[in-house]
Amino acid sequence: MKKIVLVLSLSLIAVTFVQCKKKKGAVASDEASKMEMPKKKNDKVIVESEYRWPGTTDAFELLAIKVEGDSLKVDVQYGGGCREHDFSLHTNLQYLKSLPPQLNLYLEHENHDDNCRALISKTLSFEISAIRHSGVRVVKVIVNDDREKMVEYAYPKQ
Repeated sequence: MKKIVLVLSLSLIAVTFVQCKKKKGAVASDEASKMEMPKKKNDKVIVESEYRWPGTTDAFELLAIKVEGDSLKVDVQYGGGCREHDFSLHTNLQYLKSLPPQLNLYLEHENHDDNCRALISKTLSFEISAIRHSGVRVVKVIVNDDREKMVEYAYPKQ
């Protein structure tokens, strides 16, 4: 009887140890996750005239925004590490009345119920030529209503 209890106790400890090891291994460091994920091409901004910002998405922090040519580069940080996360950029093309025109873009995050706790930092890239405003050569871009990180998108006049 004592042997059975001992064997069961040791088995329980071994299973717990293996599960902890698996969980730690699944939470990849940022460097490892960058190496494993293939580099994706630019996603395009999704233009929907009836689009309405849902107000919230899965948690992430918007660190920085910059424009390079026709690409919007967005630095984000979020918790995860066990599943792939999806980001999408949306607009309804309703420019604010200003000179130059301003346009709200909305970054949505889907974490696919990833409950791991690694802190992931990533630069997302979106092709934004679809947001050009006719008659001008600059649009000020606001992402998720964060006016402190507003950037200018300059392009040749159409």
